[in-house]
Amino acid sequence: MPIPAATVATVSAARRRMVLATLTFVYVLNFLDRQLIGILAKPIQDALRISDGQLGLIGGLYFAMFYCFIAIPVGWFADRTSRVTVLSLACAIWSGATVACGLAANYTQLVVARMTVGFGEAGGVPPSYAIITDTYPPGKRAAAFGIYNLGPAIGAAAGVAFGAAIAEAYGWRMPFIVV
Repeated sequence: MPIPAATVATVSAARRRMVLATLTFVYVLNFLDRQLIGILAKPIQDALRISDGQLGLIGGLYFAMFYCFIAIPVGWFADRTSRVTVLSLACAIWSGATVACGLAANYTQLVVARMTVGFGEAGGVPPSYAIITDTYPPGKRAAAFGIYNLGPAIGAAAGVAFGAAIAEAYGWRMPFIVV
């Protein structure tokens, strides 16, 4: 539920920075795992015996289908309930589903896991924008949104760097479990 405008003015600068840092970190995580399918394509294909087309569907359509269609109802729900709870549940769903990607024994299990990741990650951005709006006064929101929107770039870079390093040391499944 939205915070009354009078309350926004009473949020301390330190509290605003903590909220923004936390939300930006969550956004980094939201993008970090998306890089793993691409950088681990060959070992995933070899282990699960899947084609280039099947891998493309896993990394593209199956994920995006849920991500796109779920974001709107999640935003609506976050406006009517606790935004923090919605974001927390979304994080739990996509984290568990990302681990499931690393545990997948076949194509079908990986498809279901990636769809569930898309479902969970769809719940990350809408409540985060609302929380920033609730926390920052109008004159400071643009800068806060700018900082928040660094999350995807940082997450993409970290996903490639850490995902590749972890896979090199421990195999393709471990990056999904660790991130």
